[in-house]
Amino acid sequence: MNLALVFALVFIVGTGLSLALTPVVRSVARRIGAMDAPGRRKIHSSPVPSLGGVAILVAFVASLLLGIWLHSGFEELLADKLTGVFIGCLILMAVGIYDDIRDIRPIFKLAGQVAATVVLLLYGFNIEKFTSPLSPSGSIAVPAAVGILLTVLWVVGLTNSINLIDGLDGLAAGIVFIASLTMMSVAIYRSDYDIALISIAIAGAVLGFLKYNFAPASIFMGDTGSNCLGFIFAAMSLLGTSKSTVAVALLVPIASMAVPLMDTGLAFFRRLIRGTHPFQGDREHLHHRLLALGLSQRQAVRLIYFISAYLGVIAFITVLIPFRFSFLILIILAMGLFLALKTLAYLEKHVAALAEKYEKKRD
Repeated sequence: MNLALVFALVFIVGTGLSLALTPVVRSVARRIGAMDAPGRRKIHSSPVPSLGGVAILVAFVASLLLGIWLHSGFEELLADKLTGVFIGCLILMAVGIYDDIRDIRPIFKLAGQVAATVVLLLYGFNIEKFTSPLSPSGSIAVPAAVGILLTVLWVVGLTNSINLIDGLDGLAAGIVFIASLTMMSVAIYRSDYDIALISIAIAGAVLGFLKYNFAPASIFMGDTGSNCLGFIFAAMSLLGTSKSTVAVALLVPIASMAVPLMDTGLAFFRRLIRGTHPFQGDREHLHHRLLALGLSQRQAVRLIYFISAYLGVIAFITVLIPFRFSFLILIILAMGLFLALKTLAYLEKHVAALAEKYEKKRD
């Protein structure tokens, strides 16, 4: 069957299944008590069903298997590394479902993420080389131990980035949808059709879920969804390293997922500097800060969508130009993000000063 038709069917089936399954999962979540209760760090004011990630993942796996069945060229994907991704997802799914129902300590979540990453390593997902213009072959091999450490850091970091950005209705799902389309576009351009198939399956499953998750959300994806989606993205990028050097394979997800990655990195170092646990939540994530400036949930989410789409375009451009210029674009992009953060900090101080002045007038 024609690849374009396969991709279209995978997207339609993934979206349709997610649309149909999400209300069912929402009803089950209410019955078993998988509810996300309001709290100091939460935006919602009443309990909301969780476990939406189950609907996303079932729709993703079903539509992906359909694509593999429709096109014989993808059979090797199922027989080889995709099995490792599925097993890793099952581990994260089990941890996520338990956490969505009972709540578990962050250290156990981290243990589940590391265990899932070990599965990927056993199935051959590993960072083995780096791009180097000084090498005659264009790349240099890295020691096995270094490659394993970098792989664990990459997978765990990207997994947590989706988890931590999931703080507003529709935010994480929308970012994943935009990043999936970016990954798909780049993969098709590079003729990496297996990665394109995985990307379009994610996009369809997430799009169907967004109908129920956009503000006001009637269901959250929970840790079940956020952890697995971040894990799948990390695995996709590592799958790309078997076809090209690691720098090329990781540039696209780094650029397209820059918002959650940046937010996660800042949160980690912010908590370390303050002497608090790096996995202890706070209300200083990007979306919290936008809300503090007076934006509504929908306005904040749409703004971050726009930024993510812009970064997705940048990610695609890095593939079109010679590799030696790609890093220049990323440096310029990093400078822009730094200036944006400085501007945000200035606006926060300005708004806080105005609020204090207003309170004094009222008194």
